[in-house]
Amino acid sequence: GPIGEPWTGTTGGETPAVDCREIVMPMLIKGRIGVNIVKGERKISRVLFREAFNLGWRVGDEVVEVNGRPVADHDALRSAVQRAINAHKKKRTPIRFRIR
Repeated sequence: GPIGEPWTGTTGGETPAVDCREIVMPMLIKGRIGVNIVKGERKISRVLFREAFNLGWRVGDEVVEVNGRPVADHDALRSAVQRAINAHKKKRTPIRFRIR
């Protein structure tokens, strides 16, 4: 990579920057984000609603950010989602997820 970029020691394989995408939810689906999360992980175990699927959610997606904030683990993800839902209910702000 360019000079000044830290060398991560990986060759090929996983390149998170390239493999990331964003899901923007302008509104909640029946009051929730419409997916289930694997216990203890940040991975999606089930997409519950067609609307969630249409927004881009897929089983096996790993959520790395909620509204621009990195989430380190399952608990961080759950509380970030809860915060995002509360903010959305108050201000109708879209909820953004970064997925890999």
